Amino acid sequence: MQSLKLVSLGAMLVMAASLSMAQNDSNGLTVAGVWRVRVTPEVPPGAPVPTLFEVAMYSKDGSFTSSADTALPPIPPVQAIGTQRGVAVGNYIRVGGREFRLTFYAPILNNGSVTGFMKVTDTIVLTADGNEYDGHALVEFLYADLSVGFVTSGRAHGSRLPTPEHP
Repeated sequence: MQSLKLVSLGAMLVMAASLSMAQNDSNGLTVAGVWRVRVTPEVPPGAPVPTLFEVAMYSKDGSFTSSADTALPPIPPVQAIGTQRGVAVGNYIRVGGREFRLTFYAPILNNGSVTGFMKVTDTIVLTADGNEYDGHALVEFLYADLSVGFVTSGRAHGSRLPTPEHP
């Protein structure tokens, strides 16, 4: 019985260490922090190409929050779901070296009511100094029942914003 407890304790310690290592590599580079992100979505031919901005926070525990331009692109299948987006929440993991995988959801609203969701799956790569990143995302615009209304992709460029260090 005691050996089972030791094995369980050992497994928990390995999992905790793995999570810590997943967020910081041997060079100390991490995506944790606050970022200004410029997003350029791919749009159908003839549609205007908007540049969207957001402020994103990657927490040390792997959680993610962002606030962005609220107006959604003027793409008819997107506008059929809703016209604005809310605050996004999700999580990220390190997939290797300076590369991270991020998934987040944001509510889509029409006249103040949630009518769907935007799901974004993004792969980002930090620069060597860790103060910028580039990413490529798959963006799914979902109806409230989570059925897919429109799918596109886009590019993101993040620049770390200066914030005070926290212990």
